[in-house]
Amino acid sequence: MKLQTLILIAAAILLTPGLGAQEAPGLGAQEAPQLGAQEAPQLGAQEAPRLGAQEAQRSEEALQMLRENPNRAGTNIHVYEFIPEKDTPAPKGYKPVYLAYYARHGARNNGDTHSYEYVIKYLEKADSAGILNSEGLYLLEKTREVLAEFDGMPGHLTRRGEYEHRELARRLYKRNKAIFRKGSKNIRVESTTVPRTLVSMACCVSELSSIQKDLNFNINTGEKYSILGNNCSKAQKAATQVLLDSLRKHTSSDNESIYRTLFTDPAVAKTIITNPGRFQRHIFNTAAISESVGVADDLWRLLPEDVIYRQWDLRNRSLYIRQCNSVEYGDQRMKKTEPLVKEIVSHADEALSGGKMAADLYFGHDFPAMAVAAYFALEGPGDRLTFDEIPFGYCNPRWVCFAMNIQWIFYRGRKGDVLCKIVFNGEEMHIRGLKAVSEYYYRWEDIKGILPCIANPAA
Repeated sequence: MKLQTLILIAAAILLTPGLGAQEAPGLGAQEAPQLGAQEAPQLGAQEAPRLGAQEAQRSEEALQMLRENPNRAGTNIHVYEFIPEKDTPAPKGYKPVYLAYYARHGARNNGDTHSYEYVIKYLEKADSAGILNSEGLYLLEKTREVLAEFDGMPGHLTRRGEYEHRELARRLYKRNKAIFRKGSKNIRVESTTVPRTLVSMACCVSELSSIQKDLNFNINTGEKYSILGNNCSKAQKAATQVLLDSLRKHTSSDNESIYRTLFTDPAVAKTIITNPGRFQRHIFNTAAISESVGVADDLWRLLPEDVIYRQWDLRNRSLYIRQCNSVEYGDQRMKKTEPLVKEIVSHADEALSGGKMAADLYFGHDFPAMAVAAYFALEGPGDRLTFDEIPFGYCNPRWVCFAMNIQWIFYRGRKGDVLCKIVFNGEEMHIRGLKAVSEYYYRWEDIKGILPCIANPAA
């Protein structure tokens, strides 16, 4: 497929309402942040809630992470955080020869408007009763703005999402310039059929093309590439729901201060909003998606810190227990991602053995990216944790976000041996339990030796 044709198709998708709701299921409200940097709002500006015995079980590292930037509470609907990247030189005598790259689509709209409409409905009732204070009016105004940005397009890639993939393409090229310039210049591209993923792919490909005109892209999409969007099984989802329901049952949140924060008459407000927990959850969903859709105001200050932490904890544990290498269910999830791992490895081996491709670019979703990071035993995002350990061991906001990505960069030595460095969201990674040749550089054959579906395919 020619690049010009692809870009025209992607542009049509971008402007077509109602497409793309079928992505790998997320955990609620999406986001689409503005591009400009702004001061990260602080949590708990109002009266600090009493947290009770549950406080002792909270992760201080996670709390600090959320205080630095409450938008991180959205977990997999948080925008990509661009940070300065380090590029450790390869050992002497090794030259870059091939690149594999997996990227999730960029920031998107949410799948529906339920949370926004819920918040607006009850705030308008309170406004009719004359009890909204300035903060309540502010929340009503901003929630209407978020709803307007939805514009009838569920799951639609936002302008922020476009920006993310163009900037990531620039960084990808900068790190791998030698591969793009000196290799065959043939780039194989694969994408799921979900519109937001196709548009993300088009943004990346068009940006690379603008940097280097002679790159030749072989673009592929269709049902055949559904492995780029693999999810946990229905059985695993049902089993993990038991753990999540128990967590909800045994944690409590401040359901009182919201009446003082938004209303002039808390007593009357309680007759209008009789389920404060649900009301605050929908405010959370609105705040979580606001940055992605360009309404980057501080809605987080309206929620108690313990509400924000609890919602983050539920979302974060749900993502990990279903998509990563957990003690309880990791073995099941890892089996589901093996077809994708096999494809990445086989394409790499093909290229390294004299194939025509300089790079393979894959565009998909968050769940496969999380599972692949775990399958390759990346230290941090690939750690094996119990359900109770998740908030303490899996609380880096850059491990799951919009546009999350993994690079496998291959280097050949003078004697023909191959090293591989893995870069996850711009950070060079160590591999758990594997000895590096130098810093972040590992023998490709050693990496394959720890991948069960490659080392022991008959198992």
